[in-house]
Amino acid sequence: MIIQASFGNFQCICDIFYRNPFIPFPEEKIQSDFSYFLTCRHSGIIIDFDNDSSFFIVCVFFYSPKKMCGYTRGKRIRMKAFGLWHKLFLIAAPIALQNLVFSSINFADVFMIGKLGPANIAGAGIANQIYFLFCLTLFGINSGAAIFIAQFWGQGQHGSIHKSIGLALTLSQGAALLFFCFAFFSPGRLIVLYSPDPEVISAGASYLKIVSTSYFVTAFSFSLSIALRAIARPFVSLYSSLLSLAVNVFFNYTLIFGHWGFPKLGLPGAAIATVIARTLEVGLLFLLIRRHHLPVWAPLKEMLSFRRPFVIKVLAVSIPVMLNEIFWSVGITFYNVIYARMGTLAIASVQIENSIERIAFVFFVGIGAATATLVGHSIGEGYWKKTRIIAAKLARFSFLSGAFLGGVLVLAAPALIGLFDISSLVRENAVFLLRLYGFILPFRAYNVINVIGVFRGGGDTKYCLFVDLAALWLVGLPAAFTAGLILKLSLPVVFLCAGLEEIIKSFLVFYRHRSGKWIHSLSSPE
Repeated sequence: MIIQASFGNFQCICDIFYRNPFIPFPEEKIQSDFSYFLTCRHSGIIIDFDNDSSFFIVCVFFYSPKKMCGYTRGKRIRMKAFGLWHKLFLIAAPIALQNLVFSSINFADVFMIGKLGPANIAGAGIANQIYFLFCLTLFGINSGAAIFIAQFWGQGQHGSIHKSIGLALTLSQGAALLFFCFAFFSPGRLIVLYSPDPEVISAGASYLKIVSTSYFVTAFSFSLSIALRAIARPFVSLYSSLLSLAVNVFFNYTLIFGHWGFPKLGLPGAAIATVIARTLEVGLLFLLIRRHHLPVWAPLKEMLSFRRPFVIKVLAVSIPVMLNEIFWSVGITFYNVIYARMGTLAIASVQIENSIERIAFVFFVGIGAATATLVGHSIGEGYWKKTRIIAAKLARFSFLSGAFLGGVLVLAAPALIGLFDISSLVRENAVFLLRLYGFILPFRAYNVINVIGVFRGGGDTKYCLFVDLAALWLVGLPAAFTAGLILKLSLPVVFLCAGLEEIIKSFLVFYRHRSGKWIHSLSSPE
């Protein structure tokens, strides 16, 4: 079988083979001056990539007719060259689905905990804000490393990829230890920062103490998942996330309400379900990585062989990302403090809206992560003009698709909020908040694709730090604080004041994008 397609879509072709259950992932790649040869010991795949930029030829020979998956031996097939949108979909779809799974886990928690009352919703929601802060710290650490991984992948530097992942794992476990100590030994002191309500503090503290035991496996899973995204292999982590969702929903149902012979534990049952799900998730992820010999894992001696110059080089780009995520997440935390100080019903309304908001936004998170991967690969290959074209197309697409999805949320808000078993006042507030979010969504989508995708993929992490923190700390938070705690305005007005952050930021992002100053080549041999 011979397939013709575009040389620039080398990874996409490999992904197609990998997702076919009858064809194992190619485990060895040998690069020569004129071609790439991929071999697969089980099905005898040999793929010859001509270095000419216009096309390559893929030849597949099967040792066993049973592994031909319905194709006729010797049949010649011509495929259209994969364009930008095909590549984007092949990377973004599994990332978006994985983020949808994460959001669905949160949605399932809120949906089931909602039957326990507003205090339990608020307590679990605040505890999840601590976890959210932890995840954003991990995201900052690993996103910085992923910038290097994507560009190293574009140049074929596997040794540098392994060292980047090893450094990310080391820093992530350090962050897990720090958050665990605070959350496990002083959970009540963290919850009281958000809400003075004794019922909320009691519920949130019991939930947070149990969930904190999963932080170490979460850090391990996070590092490997982001590394897989950077080399355009996001489907692997998607499978483990699907397992996590199924396990979480099952144990939520049984442990919260005491079904099928399990004890009725209430809110602590939801926390135990989360710990079990995350542990099984990381186990399956590591098993799949080892089973398919994916290049995100190597002997520990090799992964931890990074030296001081390499660490300094990676940290010079990673530290702005870490600071960005940490200070941004602290700012988001202050938003929730403002809402919590406005009352338990206010924070409960925001938590309901947030659970739907996260699901609605996973599409753009996937596009942003895919954009960072495509931009990083393109810069690593040396195609800077192509990089700017890719960035411009995806930026326009993000704003238009954000406007479309925002309109859907405005129209469907009553039906979506109606899924929750909540009081009429909380429902009314949540519908209003979700409709306001629909109007803000186009600006937020444009910002995320540029900041997380284009700018970070191009190594422009210092500007990302500036634009995110300036909009949050100088616009959004002061406006929300003034409206909510000083002027005592209504919850929808405070929510809209917080949304001014995204609108102001979009203008700063637009001018930076147009300048082209965000392109930086970082991948020199190590």
